[in-house]
Amino acid sequence: MALDRWVPSRFANLSERLVSSNGVAFMALSAAAVLMLTGSAVHILVVLYSINVFLTFSLAQLGMIRDALILRGEKKSWKRPLFVSGLGFIVTGSLPDRNRVFSSSPRAAGRRSSSPRSSRSAAS
Repeated sequence: MALDRWVPSRFANLSERLVSSNGVAFMALSAAAVLMLTGSAVHILVVLYSINVFLTFSLAQLGMIRDALILRGEKKSWKRPLFVSGLGFIVTGSLPDRNRVFSSSPRAAGRRSSSPRSSRSAAS
């Protein structure tokens, strides 16, 4: 991708073999560690996944804000890209916090305790 100018050209100097072998091994070990630490509990893994998604989207929007500010320095059209990227950053950055607030409310906690999983564990 760096040779086609999709990403900065300095990435063209990296070895594909090194990235593939070490990257895959690192991801496999990380995934195994997360599975062991969470006890393969799906409800925890889903929360971790959603945090990852919104964090990634927020960082991408932050990068687009930076790009719009660079456009401003180059005297190009920058206000609309800055507005759209800023709005996207605010929306994606605020959603995980909103979910945390709602899930810790007493009403949500009452719903959680009446789930079939908790009633099975109480019967055991």
